[in-house]
Amino acid sequence: FRELHAKLGGRLRFLATGAAAAPPELIHKYLNLGLLILQGWGLTEAVSMVIGQTPSTRRFLFTDYYERRAGSVGRPLEGVELRLADVPERQIYVATHGEGELLVRGPMLMRGYYRNEAATRSALADGWLHTGDIGRIDPDGEVWLTGRAKSVIVLGSGEKVYPDEVEGLFEESALARDICVLGRQDGPRGETRVCAVVYPDPETIRERGRLGGEPPTEAAVRRWVAEEVARVQAGSAPFKRISEVILTDSPLPRTEVRKVRRGLIGPEASFSVEKLLAEEA
Repeated sequence: FRELHAKLGGRLRFLATGAAAAPPELIHKYLNLGLLILQGWGLTEAVSMVIGQTPSTRRFLFTDYYERRAGSVGRPLEGVELRLADVPERQIYVATHGEGELLVRGPMLMRGYYRNEAATRSALADGWLHTGDIGRIDPDGEVWLTGRAKSVIVLGSGEKVYPDEVEGLFEESALARDICVLGRQDGPRGETRVCAVVYPDPETIRERGRLGGEPPTEAAVRRWVAEEVARVQAGSAPFKRISEVILTDSPLPRTEVRKVRRGLIGPEASFSVEKLLAEEA
């Protein structure tokens, strides 16, 4: 890939990514092009990156070190202390599950939230910042993030589903443009189920209607999306599979860094195939 490298300037040492998790498959694609891509992790309350992978030309050229660590965010930077804590309300215990909420301590932490003492007390305890992120630390000290504590879906069986993990399977789905995985409880004492709010891609729906000879009615779109969900999750553990698909005719709300605003999405949505197909027509 010498020509590609030359077009990138010819002196590119590595690429860095953050803000949102990069799928391991995407990292492998860059590595296969001879491009080293490193992940980092940080948060506003800690000013900057606090965990990150470091570049090593020897490891990149002569070992599969980075291939085996695709998906890791690396090790704590100098001066950063890191530990895992139980999350009892989500039934996550470090001793049992090998993962927990990431707690960070170091000189880079904020003093507190501006004019919000209650939020400060909730986030900072004995100098440790509760990040709200769930992860594990492997024997080499590498950190692997698995999701947000408040979004973990705890099933009646005690098994846990991490929405980020499920949503990541749909990264390359042309049909499901936006997807948000949620837990839904049937009645006050019902079992929690895994459901998904899906915004189908209008152009893909129109194209499928043209090529397949079946008009994109609401029933057809619902069937197509259900089939796509089943296809994408065919290899997933049964308890992680989406049991209910909720369609929406509007793009899901996102933050400035393109993360879905999970807190603004509920298990109810309106869907009109006419409105969907009017998008970007």
